[in-house]
Amino acid sequence: MLRSLVGSEMCIRDRSNYCVDCLECILDNATVVPHVNQMQTHLGIPQDNHGVRSLCRAHGIVLEAYSPLAHGKALTSSALATVATAHNKSTAQVALRYVAQLGQVGGGTDLAPLVTSSANPKHLQEDLEVFGGWELSSVEMDTLGAVTTPGCGLEAPGSCCL
Repeated sequence: MLRSLVGSEMCIRDRSNYCVDCLECILDNATVVPHVNQMQTHLGIPQDNHGVRSLCRAHGIVLEAYSPLAHGKALTSSALATVATAHNKSTAQVALRYVAQLGQVGGGTDLAPLVTSSANPKHLQEDLEVFGGWELSSVEMDTLGAVTTPGCGLEAPGSCCL
């Protein structure tokens, strides 16, 4: 949501859940490009998030991932379990690393920002370990990118836009 305060330099320039159509409408009509688009992103949602990732990258908009574990539903894939075993990591750590590395898909160089939450200190520590000293290979990224469940719960491209 864009909100400018009259006579101030302060602006809020981020928005959540914009699909390609919504972002194109904003880009065609707004005077300020959003800085961040926070989208549901996890295993089971296409790597390009129905074109959102490419459009954001083309316009310098950071795509931030929320619900990267899909409330635990993204942790049931056998492909995920295989990759986790190979790295001696939990399935949650591999699922989070996959989402983080999506920032590098299609020519990006940075890890994608993601939002996690837990009341369990052990889980919070494991979340931090996602960013240190290991990465998924391109083959593993492709394998995990082919996972089709849990999806976003809606079928049509762009329908994850809430």
